[in-house]
Parts: sequence; structure tokens; C-alpha cells
Amino acid sequence: MKKSTKKLQNSPITTPSTSAGRTTRTSSDTKHTHTPSKPQQARTSSVAQKAVPQKRPPKPSNPHPGYHFILASRSPRRRELLAEAGYDFEVVPSSDLAEPAAIAGESPESLARRAALAKAMDVVHQLLPDGPDEAEQKAEIQRVVIGCDTVAVLDDKILGKPADREDARRILDALRGHRHACISGLCLWNLSTDAVLLQCEQTTLRMKKISDTTLEQYLDTNLWQGKAGAYGLQDGIDWAMIDEGSETNVVGLPMELLDELLTDF
Repeated sequence: MKKSTKKLQNSPITTPSTSAGRTTRTSSDTKHTHTPSKPQQARTSSVAQKAVPQKRPPKPSNPHPGYHFILASRSPRRRELLAEAGYDFEVVPSSDLAEPAAIAGESPESLARRAALAKAMDVVHQLLPDGPDEAEQKAEIQRVVIGCDTVAVLDDKILGKPADREDARRILDALRGHRHACISGLCLWNLSTDAVLLQCEQTTLRMKKISDTTLEQYLDTNLWQGKAGAYGLQDGIDWAMIDEGSETNVVGLPMELLDELLTDF
């Protein structure tokens, strides 16, 4: 399926050990009996084959070596995406209280942007409680906070994350057999320059009209927990697919958009 990236809005803003493994060797006393070989009889020797260690795949190089990134999220999916791409980063989760509630009549794009900005701002305040720091401004490697929030949308209605199994069943029942969207707000906050970039990414998906049995089997896995739209493409399912847009956006972090924004940051 051809993938394309759809940008919704670009809003530049300026704001004031590894432990060593231990090997245990086990030996036993074994009695050996030697049997003389018959004359002219060929000896057969068995040579134990040494296991050849498999080479680890090379670690991807940092695509943006001038930055050290701070992910304002506990999401393991976002962390995995950054690690797989080779980013130099650490995790400083935003407070649970930082995520804003939807405002009546607010568009999904507005909520996603607002939530991403709020998460990034919360971490900025954790790291620099007294505001911009002179040492930070002179740092050779600039630190950039990444804030991201994803919402699922059906017919312009925000679905959110399921509160419990029954809520997950309600969301999936509404989605099955229909096209829907995944919208992520992405915020980059440079601690050295205090510059902020904020943008949205949208991916369009469709879900097959799955049976009640399939739905209940998925609910039994508990993989729906903490996910916008109550499911994830990375969960090994075959009943949801992308029609248009970024796959990493659906997983939790639009990597193509991140790379694009950093190129012009």
C-alpha cells in the first residue's frame, strides 16, 4: 500500500549499566573405557562443532547528531520508535495532570496539538524550573523535548482511550466496518533557543467488520489498554489497515514528520 504523509498545520511558536553476566561451569567425573583399535581399521573421530556467535545488527546512526532528545512520554511504543531510528534520547515523562481534557466543540486537531504542547511544557518546567538557563544556551549539543499526543477519530468524534474493557468493546464496535482517522500532535521544544514547533499528522485507516468472537478474543489480550481507539496496528492484528498516511503515526509517534521538522529547526 502506498504511504503518504498529510500535514495538517505547522505552527512555529516563540515562547519566553550493564551488569556482567556470570557463567557457571558444571563438571562431572566420567569413567572412560579404552578399547584398542583393530589393525588396519580406520579411526573415526568426532569433532565438536563450536557455536559461531551471531553478529548483532549494527546500531543505526543518530539521524540528528547535533541534538539530544528528551521524550516526554512513558509510552514504550514511542521509545521503541526513537531507539530503532538511532536517536540519542532519554525519557522524562510528563505529569498525568499535564494532559488536558477536550473542550466542547474542539476539533481533534486542536486537542492533539494542545495536549502535545502541554506535555512538552510540563517537562520543560521540570528540567528548567527557573526558566531559560545560560549554560543551556551555550551547550554544544542542544536538548530538545518531544511532546506527542494521539487521538482516534470517527466521523469527527474523538474516541479517546478506553477506561475499561466495556469501554474498549464500545469503541471497537463503533469502529468495525468503518474508516476512521488517527491524529497526532507533535511538539518540539528546544531548551537552548526556547523555540517551539507544533504540528499535526493524520493517518486514515479502515477496520474490517470483524465478528463478535474476534472482538472478544482481542479484548482478552488486554492489548487495548492505554491506546487511542482501543487497538494498535503493532498488536499482530489483520483486521485494521492503513488507507493513507504514516504507519508510525498510528503506532504513536510520526517519525517522518519528526525528521522533517528537525531538518528546519
